[in-house]
Amino acid sequence: MSITLLIPALEPTDNFLRLLTGLRQLTDDPILIVDDGSGPAYQALFLELAKIDNTTILYHQTNLGKGAALKTGLAYHLAHFPFSAGVVTADSDGQHSPRDIVALSRLIRPNERVLVLGSRHFIRKQTPVKSYWGNRLTSAVFYGVSGISCHDTQTGLRGLPQIIIPDILEIPGSRFEYEMNVLLNLTKNQIVIHEMPIETIYLDHNSGSHFRVIRDSVRIYQPILSYILSSISSAGLDILLFTLLIKVMFTNHSWASLLLATTFARVLSGCFNFYLNRQVVFKSQGTLHREAGKYFLLFCSQLLLSWLLLQGFSQFSTHLIPLKIAIDFSLFCLSFIIQRRLVFR
Repeated sequence: MSITLLIPALEPTDNFLRLLTGLRQLTDDPILIVDDGSGPAYQALFLELAKIDNTTILYHQTNLGKGAALKTGLAYHLAHFPFSAGVVTADSDGQHSPRDIVALSRLIRPNERVLVLGSRHFIRKQTPVKSYWGNRLTSAVFYGVSGISCHDTQTGLRGLPQIIIPDILEIPGSRFEYEMNVLLNLTKNQIVIHEMPIETIYLDHNSGSHFRVIRDSVRIYQPILSYILSSISSAGLDILLFTLLIKVMFTNHSWASLLLATTFARVLSGCFNFYLNRQVVFKSQGTLHREAGKYFLLFCSQLLLSWLLLQGFSQFSTHLIPLKIAIDFSLFCLSFIIQRRLVFR
């Protein structure tokens, strides 16, 4: 079965022509290129690319983003290659060798829900600073959020079996964040990762990349940041309510008063957190009562642990507010991971 080689391109350099020439020497699989609004200055290059055997060029009149270009190509693939084994996506800047692209395509099984990633091995002295630390940070945060180990979350070399492409198309995102959103939705779509080591190539210190460090990093981290902000805002509400209660109503600081103050604050902040996580963060479409039940069990466990730990450590310190902040910060981190993996799957 054939594999479609999908490459989004924005203002490509001569490296792109060399990449396609190298690919055509190794495989006869169809090549699908999406010109993401490169403009008139690049039309001569795309006309030259269109002369390559079994190559199709799709055009965006304006720049819509890498995610939008990938979706355009995936939709075209499903419509014109319904019996294909799948798609391999690659970047146009020459960071993926033709040999690795073709080798990865051979690992795709059309009916297996396995996302194949071409993972680079980053060596500090051989990798541009922003790429080295950006990949390390993103991989660490991704593991903390999802529990999935992925050495190269930002790789553009990916193998998509035919069976998972309709699900991939439904994932939101139009620019660089789309590729991170795909990884964050793996569990939801019952997709697993297989990583294939590939050569690490940075031409001219990655000058051909259109990645904008600040703006695109915010886009990539936006789903993760929304999780964290939801937890922080709920924790802040919990601390505020707890502070008011022990200052105004439960001033004797007995075990019973601490339990009541903790309970009242946690119930209100818990309702607030459940609403935010379900509607805003995870945008869940699951059954309300089922998710509420799982959240309630988590909530009760967290409430009990918060009280027990606060009661235990209060014997060694009279500074209850800083103590509660430390305890609840740890519990919120644990709760966040459990919600991501179990409650709002």
